[in-house]
Amino acid sequence: LLELGFDAGRHTGMFDQQTELALRNFQREYGLTTDGICGAETVRALRQLTPKVRGGRPVLLREQERVRKAGPRLRGKRIVIDPGHGGRDRGVVVGTHSEADLVWDLARRLEGRMQATGMEALLSRGPDQCPPERERARFANEAGADLILSMHVDANASPQASGVSTFHYGTGNGTTTSTVGETLAGFIQRELVARTGLPDCRTHGRTWDILIGTRCPAVRVEVGYLTNESDRSKLADPAFRDTVAEGILVAVKRLYLLGENDQPTGTFTFADLIRHELAKAE
Repeated sequence: LLELGFDAGRHTGMFDQQTELALRNFQREYGLTTDGICGAETVRALRQLTPKVRGGRPVLLREQERVRKAGPRLRGKRIVIDPGHGGRDRGVVVGTHSEADLVWDLARRLEGRMQATGMEALLSRGPDQCPPERERARFANEAGADLILSMHVDANASPQASGVSTFHYGTGNGTTTSTVGETLAGFIQRELVARTGLPDCRTHGRTWDILIGTRCPAVRVEVGYLTNESDRSKLADPAFRDTVAEGILVAVKRLYLLGENDQPTGTFTFADLIRHELAKAE
């Protein structure tokens, strides 16, 4: 369907409402029964046409065009911030520190900064809630979010494991990916490595529910290892969590700047960002 020019969304392997709509459009244009069911007749028609249209990445083009049309200003952008775990699910727990509490605090700091720029920031859960990932993704879809940012910290059996990593939707084959999600993951990873001094564990494509179930680009950030003494000490510091929140916000700004009026990684401050927003408003 994507190769034929029908907007079925990202290639996720899930037959969702957008896939059904694209299939109905194809059936209508090809003179088939418009029932949204991929039966034998529809499969035969798809196979007959597919060899005629090879190559290209229409999903890439659509995602990039949405970002371009959204413009460089942050004001009006709707972002869902997803603090992992919550409620009885505390995530990683080491001593008095729990993943659920740390990412909740981080999410609130990011929420405040986003609202200060005129963005609409929505939290996917409350402090005592732990909805499954599919519900969090559904919340973002129903809210009409432009982006979803999922916050986590990591753990490892080895106390030496340390660093920050960022994940986006992708299957690892180089073509099936969320292009904008991959770009944003790269921006976030570079900003956090430059600002926090945490080792660079790089960006990776995954098919987790929170990444595959959203219509908008989604990323998941693993900010340090709670099982590492140095990372844990940093995560326990509110000033460090402020630094992480600022880095993520700046990365979102870089996404919408599309390379224009940008600054070197790690140098764009929250004050710079506010001035940039005010200048654009004038």
